[in-house]
Amino acid sequence: MPRLQWRGRCTGQACPDLFFHAATRLGVDVRRCVVIDDSVTGITAAMAAGAQAICFTGASHVEPGHATRLKEAGASCVVSTAPDLAVLLQPEAA
Repeated sequence: MPRLQWRGRCTGQACPDLFFHAATRLGVDVRRCVVIDDSVTGITAAMAAGAQAICFTGASHVEPGHATRLKEAGASCVVSTAPDLAVLLQPEAA
């Protein structure tokens, strides 16, 4: 597995180092990881790491238009309920 490394400048929460660390600890390539987040900075960090990003908009603090901002940050899809997220994360049938 190639070792990916972030060489950018980290600012606040938008640092992909957490995702590199988690993938390394799990022994997987970060590009095979899925990040579920409800913040633009989290989605941005996931994308910078090379992970797939899913935005979750089911929290009570999410305001109108937030899903659009998350998609613009690079999220591959928007999920607004936990049951929908569970369905999305099911492995595909072989």
